[in-house]
Amino acid sequence: MNNYNKIKNFTLIIISTLFLFILINIIISLVWYSYNELVTSKKNLLPKEVRNNFILSDDDQKKLQHESSLIRYKYEPFVGPITAEASGQFINVDSDMGRLINNNNNCAQNIYFFGGSTTFGWLSIDTKTIPAEFKKILEKDNKNNVCVFNFGQPWFYSKQENNYFINLIEKGHKPDIAIFLNGINERCHGHDLQSNIINEFDKLNVKHRTFITTNNLKNLISSLPIFQLIQRVKEKKLINQDMDKDCSPQDNIVELYEQRLELRDGICMINNINCYTFLQPFGLVNGNIYYTNDLDMKWMKSHYNNLIQTTSAINITDALDNKSDKINYVDGVHYSHEANKFIAETIYQKLY
Repeated sequence: MNNYNKIKNFTLIIISTLFLFILINIIISLVWYSYNELVTSKKNLLPKEVRNNFILSDDDQKKLQHESSLIRYKYEPFVGPITAEASGQFINVDSDMGRLINNNNNCAQNIYFFGGSTTFGWLSIDTKTIPAEFKKILEKDNKNNVCVFNFGQPWFYSKQENNYFINLIEKGHKPDIAIFLNGINERCHGHDLQSNIINEFDKLNVKHRTFITTNNLKNLISSLPIFQLIQRVKEKKLINQDMDKDCSPQDNIVELYEQRLELRDGICMINNINCYTFLQPFGLVNGNIYYTNDLDMKWMKSHYNNLIQTTSAINITDALDNKSDKINYVDGVHYSHEANKFIAETIYQKLY
């Protein structure tokens, strides 16, 4: 009878512990999600120093930030994660034709913009992104028959842009002019979220299908809210997003960038497309910025000093210098609405 009671008590302890563990994860998930939704929808997360840079009211700034937090991604083969369909007051994305720009029908010429989140327009409304501002300049110059498309994607760098460019051409979307805005996101290899995607592949890459369960179990445990919370606490948010981790000692970021631009030129020549690559202004280096962080500043200046050596891109890193007394950034990297306009004007001046 004693053995029976011991087994019974042990079983109850195991069940109770398991139940408590599940309950804790459910509570963390609900509280974390609810708190995040409350903060992103009700509180203006922009620093006080940059709020006056927006043409938007405080409430609209909150809406813009909330819509940005709702952006989701889908996997594009040979490219990586791209923005999925989005429909909102300030952010609208067509996964095939990029971020919304109001174009005329049957345009005589098409211009495609490529780049990272700064080209996409992170924390910018549809009508205030760099490509949208470029379109406005064309219209003022009586070039109303030119269509402009924004294919900027968060995290993208030159290699991904080249692949994205090829994919679009294969699908029948071929521009007359392609404009690339690069620099901040440039890295040696890979792309953001690649470790997650590799992990998903590894789950299926087993000796026998019966072992898939083991791999899934590992991923299930690591995905639990309590483990995600611990990981979040440990994280240090830096601008470089660990981009340097994919670089080996023998890698030379300038040489890699030059090679990618050379390949890009080949793609453009074969397809009879006029292509222009611009080296963009760098946060913490160019223009006025409120943001300060010693680690970020050291990394960004080093990154800038490397890429400024390239001779294959048109250098517009000074596009924000001495243009305005206002702050040109909404964070450590992304441009304000006014800064987007300055950059679009600089690109236009270089092309026309």
